[in-house]
Amino acid sequence: MTLLTTAQAAELVGVKPTSLRGLVSRLRKAGIELQAPKSAWPDLRTPMYDEGALREWMDSRPGRGNWTSGEDRKGGRA
Repeated sequence: MTLLTTAQAAELVGVKPTSLRGLVSRLRKAGIELQAPKSAWPDLRTPMYDEGALREWMDSRPGRGNWTSGEDRKGGRA
């Protein structure tokens, strides 16, 4: 398992570190865990992320752009 810091994980995902923290929190509530087990962290004050889990999650995401169309689409112009 390759461990990444918050800054490294955010760079990999393509977001700011603060955005990554919020994203990880929402994903955890949905049952998706991206952080490495705390027993693997070199310093318990610094969260570490599992690079493999991050890449697997990123590969499962849809591409950029509109994810919905038609009546289900929210936002944008009518």
